[in-house]
Amino acid sequence: MVSSPSNASASPSTSSLASSCTRAPKPSPRTLLSIPSTTGAIWCFSASVTPCISAIRARRFLTWWSKGSVQFAEEVFSEMIRNGVSPNVYTYNILIRGFSGAGNLKMGLYFFGEMERNGCLPNVVTYNTLIDAYCKLKKIDQAFELLRSMALKGLEPNLISYNAVINGLCREGRMNETSQVLEEMKRKGFVPDEVTCNTLISGYCKEDNFHQALVLQEEMRRNGLSPNVVTYTALINAMCKAKNLNRAMEFFDQMRVKGLRPNQRTYTTLIDGFSQQGFLNEAYDVLKEMTENGFSPSVVTYNALINGYCLLGRMEDAIGILQDMTRKGLPLMS
Repeated sequence: MVSSPSNASASPSTSSLASSCTRAPKPSPRTLLSIPSTTGAIWCFSASVTPCISAIRARRFLTWWSKGSVQFAEEVFSEMIRNGVSPNVYTYNILIRGFSGAGNLKMGLYFFGEMERNGCLPNVVTYNTLIDAYCKLKKIDQAFELLRSMALKGLEPNLISYNAVINGLCREGRMNETSQVLEEMKRKGFVPDEVTCNTLISGYCKEDNFHQALVLQEEMRRNGLSPNVVTYTALINAMCKAKNLNRAMEFFDQMRVKGLRPNQRTYTTLIDGFSQQGFLNEAYDVLKEMTENGFSPSVVTYNALINGYCLLGRMEDAIGILQDMTRKGLPLMS
């Protein structure tokens, strides 16, 4: 077993595994390392040291990984080393993505260090994976350090790199710094895409900077870019906070016209907006549509209605909702 820090399970997607692997010519028996199919996956390594994962068994491999078989992944890695097969950038990227994606950045960084110690050069995918992991853990300064260190390795950040950093800044509410990243992006020849704009709009809405969110949304429209469900939900929430329910409904109608399906959070946001201003009939109209479209009210949804009734002094109705929640087995606290 390779000596490594304490680990946790990971769940990389099937597509990421498939895209990270390059098929090689069938190796000879001497160069083939095969883990029996009973373990749920077949790993093979050819003389060219290019790993491949059987596409047919990729899902089984993911099942092992998701059930906590990080040990299995490490055993495969150790078996490679014992058989004299050198892991390449694809191998390391799979491991780094798997561990980091599960929030186990410590193990991701461990294998990142192993790459460099073994003379295997990280690529842009490696760095993007770690930058994204740092950002999701709200360690944006470390993400910036990695972004800057790419140049020392002769690598150029791409649009995915910058989008990850922008997402990290938005998560931490550091919206003023996003403009600097955007300017650097543009200097490098990258044009903000839908991911960039949707992330920024959500960030502005969280900071109650509704004006800038609307300006960016209009800019997206002019450039032929489309907001997604998350963005529309953020805009709806922003308009509800601003007590502009007409504009909130405009965005709600827009997303449906564009073929976007509101989710539970979208509906709950609108229900809360109507309830906060005492429009309980409208709130129940949204609730009806929500249930008709297959979404069950959550504790947050019910809390919004209870709050609305309390604001109107209709305590019996509020108690009725509490009783309904109890009958449905929902917790009274969230």
